Amino acid sequence: MSWRKERWRKCAIFPPHQVMFWLWKAKRRSHLAQTVHKDSLAR
Repeated sequence: MSWRKERWRKCAIFPPHQVMFWLWKAKRRSHLAQTVHKDSLAR
């Protein structure tokens, strides 16, 4: 059971690629929101 707990602790610390993916998703979402907002203003 200890190895599973140890593994869970390692997983609890997020891997860098996961963090980068979240940042990229958030950045993309904010960018999309801005472009949609600009479109509605242009109309």
